[in-house]
Amino acid sequence: MGISRGISRGVTVMELIMTLVMLSILIVACSQLFTVSWRRFHIINVIQDVKMSGIRGMERFGRDFGETSMNYVYRETDGQGLTRWIYFPSQRNVDGSYTPDVGNLNTVWKTWIIYYLIPACAVKSDNQAKTFDNRDLYYLVRKAKTIPANAKSLTLNEAADINPELNSLKPVGLDPARGITYGGEVCARNVTFFNVDTENTGALDTYKAVLETWGAYGGRKCSSKVEKIFLIQNI
Repeated sequence: MGISRGISRGVTVMELIMTLVMLSILIVACSQLFTVSWRRFHIINVIQDVKMSGIRGMERFGRDFGETSMNYVYRETDGQGLTRWIYFPSQRNVDGSYTPDVGNLNTVWKTWIIYYLIPACAVKSDNQAKTFDNRDLYYLVRKAKTIPANAKSLTLNEAADINPELNSLKPVGLDPARGITYGGEVCARNVTFFNVDTENTGALDTYKAVLETWGAYGGRKCSSKVEKIFLIQNI
Protein backbone atom coordinates (compact mmCIF):
# COMPACT_ATOMS: atom_id res chain seq x y z
CA MET A 1 0.00 0.00 0.00
CA GLY A 2 1.59 3.25 -1.08
CA ILE A 3 1.68 6.44 1.02
CA SER A 4 1.10 9.81 -0.75
CA ARG A 5 2.95 12.78 0.62
CA GLY A 6 2.12 16.52 -0.03
CA ILE A 7 4.94 18.55 -1.42
CA SER A 8 5.17 22.17 -0.05
CA ARG A 9 6.76 24.52 -2.54
CA GLY A 10 8.39 27.78 -1.31
CA VAL A 11 8.33 31.19 -3.02
CA THR A 12 10.67 31.25 -5.93
CA VAL A 13 13.17 34.02 -6.55
CA MET A 14 11.32 35.12 -9.66
CA GLU A 15 8.04 35.48 -7.75
CA LEU A 16 9.76 37.50 -5.06
CA ILE A 17 11.31 39.80 -7.65
CA MET A 18 7.94 40.31 -9.36
CA THR A 19 6.30 41.12 -6.02
CA LEU A 20 8.99 43.70 -5.17
CA VAL A 21 8.67 45.26 -8.63
CA MET A 22 4.90 45.61 -8.24
CA LEU A 23 5.31 47.13 -4.78
CA SER A 24 7.91 49.57 -6.10
CA ILE A 25 5.61 50.68 -8.93
CA LEU A 26 2.76 51.15 -6.45
CA ILE A 27 4.94 53.20 -4.08
CA VAL A 28 6.24 55.41 -6.90
CA ALA A 29 2.70 56.00 -8.19
CA CYS A 30 1.44 56.89 -4.70
CA SER A 31 4.37 59.23 -4.05
CA GLN A 32 3.83 61.01 -7.38
CA LEU A 33 0.13 61.40 -6.65
CA PHE A 34 0.95 62.77 -3.19
CA THR A 35 3.52 65.20 -4.62
CA VAL A 36 1.09 66.52 -7.23
CA SER A 37 -1.69 66.89 -4.64
CA TRP A 38 0.66 68.60 -2.19
CA ARG A 39 1.89 71.03 -4.85
CA ARG A 40 -1.67 71.79 -5.95
CA PHE A 41 -2.68 72.36 -2.33
CA HIS A 42 0.10 74.93 -1.84
CA ILE A 43 -0.69 76.68 -5.13
CA ILE A 44 -4.34 76.99 -4.12
CA ASN A 45 -3.25 78.35 -0.72
CA VAL A 46 -1.03 80.96 -2.38
CA ILE A 47 -3.84 82.03 -4.71
CA GLN A 48 -6.30 82.32 -1.83
CA ASP A 49 -3.78 84.22 0.28
CA VAL A 50 -3.12 86.69 -2.54
CA LYS A 51 -6.84 87.27 -3.08
CA MET A 52 -7.66 87.61 0.61
CA SER A 53 -4.75 90.00 1.16
CA GLY A 54 -6.23 92.38 -1.41
CA ILE A 55 -9.80 91.97 -0.18
CA ARG A 56 -8.88 92.54 3.47
CA GLY A 57 -6.73 95.54 2.58
CA MET A 58 -9.50 97.18 0.59
CA GLU A 59 -12.11 96.47 3.28
CA ARG A 60 -9.87 98.02 5.95
CA PHE A 61 -9.20 101.07 3.82
CA GLY A 62 -12.87 101.41 2.90
CA ARG A 63 -14.06 101.48 6.51
CA ASP A 64 -11.89 104.54 7.14
CA PHE A 65 -12.16 106.29 3.80
CA GLY A 66 -15.94 106.06 3.64
CA GLU A 67 -16.28 108.16 6.81
CA THR A 68 -14.09 111.12 5.91
CA SER A 69 -14.69 114.33 3.94
CA MET A 70 -13.49 115.07 0.43
CA ASN A 71 -12.28 118.45 1.68
CA TYR A 72 -9.41 116.88 3.63
CA VAL A 73 -8.08 114.06 1.46
CA TYR A 74 -4.34 114.44 0.86
CA ARG A 75 -2.17 112.03 -1.07
CA GLU A 76 1.10 111.65 -2.96
CA THR A 77 1.03 109.73 -6.22
CA ASP A 78 4.12 109.10 -8.33
CA GLY A 79 4.45 109.22 -12.10
CA GLN A 80 3.41 105.57 -12.45
CA GLY A 81 0.13 106.15 -10.63
CA LEU A 82 1.26 104.54 -7.38
CA THR A 83 -0.21 106.27 -4.31
CA ARG A 84 2.73 106.30 -1.90
CA TRP A 85 0.65 107.70 0.95
CA ILE A 86 -2.79 109.08 1.59
CA TYR A 87 -4.20 110.61 4.76
CA PHE A 88 -7.52 112.03 5.85
CA PRO A 89 -9.31 112.84 9.14
CA SER A 90 -11.69 110.59 11.06
CA GLN A 91 -14.29 111.27 13.73
CA ARG A 92 -13.25 108.08 15.54
CA ASN A 93 -10.68 107.75 18.31
CA VAL A 94 -7.33 106.04 17.80
CA ASP A 95 -8.77 102.73 19.03
CA GLY A 96 -11.62 102.96 16.51
CA SER A 97 -14.35 103.85 19.00
CA TYR A 98 -16.79 106.68 18.32
CA THR A 99 -17.91 109.08 21.04
CA PRO A 100 -20.09 111.88 19.62
CA ASP A 101 -19.80 115.35 21.08
CA VAL A 102 -23.46 116.14 21.72
CA GLY A 103 -22.83 119.76 22.64
CA ASN A 104 -20.89 120.55 19.47
CA LEU A 105 -22.90 120.95 16.26
CA ASN A 106 -19.78 121.04 14.12
CA THR A 107 -17.90 117.99 12.89
CA VAL A 108 -15.18 117.02 15.37
CA TRP A 109 -12.22 115.34 13.71
CA LYS A 110 -10.27 113.29 16.26
CA THR A 111 -7.62 111.33 14.38
CA TRP A 112 -5.57 111.34 11.22
CA ILE A 113 -5.75 108.06 9.30
CA ILE A 114 -2.62 107.47 7.23
CA TYR A 115 -2.20 104.70 4.66
CA TYR A 116 1.23 104.28 3.14
CA LEU A 117 3.41 101.77 1.32
CA ILE A 118 6.52 100.24 2.86
CA PRO A 119 8.91 98.13 0.72
CA ALA A 120 8.36 94.46 1.56
CA CYS A 121 12.10 93.90 2.04
CA ALA A 122 12.18 96.71 4.62
CA VAL A 123 9.62 94.88 6.76
CA LYS A 124 11.57 91.62 6.74
CA SER A 125 14.96 91.11 5.18
CA ASP A 126 13.97 87.70 3.79
CA ASN A 127 10.89 89.06 2.00
CA GLN A 128 10.97 89.06 -1.77
CA ALA A 129 11.68 92.59 -2.97
CA LYS A 130 10.41 92.33 -6.56
CA THR A 131 8.13 90.24 -8.72
CA PHE A 132 9.36 88.06 -11.59
CA ASP A 133 8.77 90.96 -14.00
CA ASN A 134 10.78 93.34 -11.79
CA ARG A 135 7.89 95.19 -10.10
CA ASP A 136 8.50 96.42 -6.55
CA LEU A 137 6.61 94.72 -3.71
CA TYR A 138 5.15 96.71 -0.81
CA TYR A 139 3.15 96.33 2.37
CA LEU A 140 0.08 98.55 2.73
CA VAL A 141 0.21 99.88 6.28
CA ARG A 142 -2.28 101.90 8.32
CA LYS A 143 -1.48 104.40 11.06
CA ALA A 144 -3.85 106.43 13.26
CA LYS A 145 -2.62 109.66 14.90
CA THR A 146 -4.53 111.82 17.34
CA ILE A 147 -5.40 115.31 16.10
CA PRO A 148 -4.55 117.82 18.85
CA ALA A 149 -7.53 119.70 20.23
CA ASN A 150 -5.76 122.99 19.51
CA ALA A 151 -4.85 122.10 15.92
CA LYS A 152 -5.00 125.21 13.77
CA SER A 153 -5.60 123.43 10.46
CA LEU A 154 -6.57 120.00 9.17
CA THR A 155 -3.32 119.32 7.38
CA LEU A 156 -0.13 117.48 8.16
CA ASN A 157 3.33 118.73 7.33
CA GLU A 158 4.86 116.29 4.87
CA ALA A 159 8.43 116.81 6.03
CA ALA A 160 7.64 116.75 9.76
CA ASP A 161 4.66 114.38 10.00
CA ILE A 162 4.52 112.12 6.94
CA ASN A 163 8.09 111.30 5.93
CA PRO A 164 9.28 110.42 9.48
CA GLU A 165 6.31 108.06 9.77
CA LEU A 166 7.20 106.27 6.56
CA ASN A 167 10.88 106.03 7.38
CA SER A 168 10.70 104.96 11.02
CA LEU A 169 7.49 103.00 11.56
CA LYS A 170 7.56 99.25 11.34
CA PRO A 171 4.25 97.45 10.85
CA VAL A 172 3.01 95.41 13.79
CA GLY A 173 -0.13 93.44 14.50
CA LEU A 174 -3.16 94.47 16.47
CA ASP A 175 -2.92 94.12 20.24
CA PRO A 176 -6.15 92.24 21.14
CA ALA A 177 -5.81 93.07 24.84
CA ARG A 178 -5.89 96.83 24.28
CA GLY A 179 -7.58 97.02 20.91
CA ILE A 180 -5.00 99.41 19.46
CA THR A 181 -1.91 99.18 17.34
CA TYR A 182 1.65 100.23 17.96
CA GLY A 183 3.60 101.38 14.95
CA GLY A 184 1.59 100.53 11.87
CA GLU A 185 -1.06 97.93 11.13
CA VAL A 186 -0.43 95.73 8.11
CA CYS A 187 -3.51 95.79 5.87
CA ALA A 188 -2.17 94.01 2.77
CA ARG A 189 1.03 92.17 1.89
CA ASN A 190 2.96 91.92 -1.39
CA VAL A 191 1.24 94.90 -2.98
CA THR A 192 2.29 95.80 -6.52
CA PHE A 193 -0.12 98.68 -7.04
CA PHE A 194 -2.21 100.98 -4.85
CA ASN A 195 -4.02 104.03 -6.18
CA VAL A 196 -6.75 106.31 -4.88
CA ASP A 197 -7.98 109.02 -7.20
CA THR A 198 -11.10 110.87 -8.27
CA GLU A 199 -13.23 108.83 -10.63
CA ASN A 200 -13.61 110.15 -14.17
CA THR A 201 -17.36 110.55 -13.99
CA GLY A 202 -17.55 114.32 -13.60
CA ALA A 203 -18.44 113.97 -9.91
CA LEU A 204 -15.67 115.43 -7.77
CA ASP A 205 -16.85 113.52 -4.70
CA THR A 206 -16.44 110.11 -6.35
CA TYR A 207 -13.19 108.25 -5.71
CA LYS A 208 -11.89 104.98 -7.08
CA ALA A 209 -9.43 102.83 -5.14
CA VAL A 210 -7.40 100.05 -6.78
CA LEU A 211 -5.31 97.51 -4.90
CA GLU A 212 -3.25 94.80 -6.61
CA THR A 213 -1.48 91.97 -4.75
CA TRP A 214 0.95 89.33 -5.96
CA GLY A 215 2.23 85.90 -4.96
CA ALA A 216 4.30 82.99 -6.25
CA TYR A 217 4.99 79.33 -5.54
CA GLY A 218 7.42 77.03 -7.29
CA GLY A 219 8.12 79.50 -10.07
CA ARG A 220 4.44 80.12 -10.75
CA LYS A 221 2.93 83.54 -10.19
CA CYS A 222 -0.56 84.81 -9.44
CA SER A 223 -2.07 88.22 -8.86
CA SER A 224 -5.32 89.75 -7.71
CA LYS A 225 -6.91 93.13 -8.36
CA VAL A 226 -9.58 94.72 -6.15
CA GLU A 227 -11.41 97.91 -7.08
CA LYS A 228 -13.93 99.94 -5.13
CA ILE A 229 -15.85 103.16 -5.76
CA PHE A 230 -16.42 105.61 -2.90
CA LEU A 231 -18.91 108.45 -2.76
CA ILE A 232 -17.29 110.81 -0.25
CA GLN A 233 -19.41 113.46 1.44
CA ASN A 234 -18.41 117.11 1.69
CA ILE A 235 -18.41 117.55 5.47
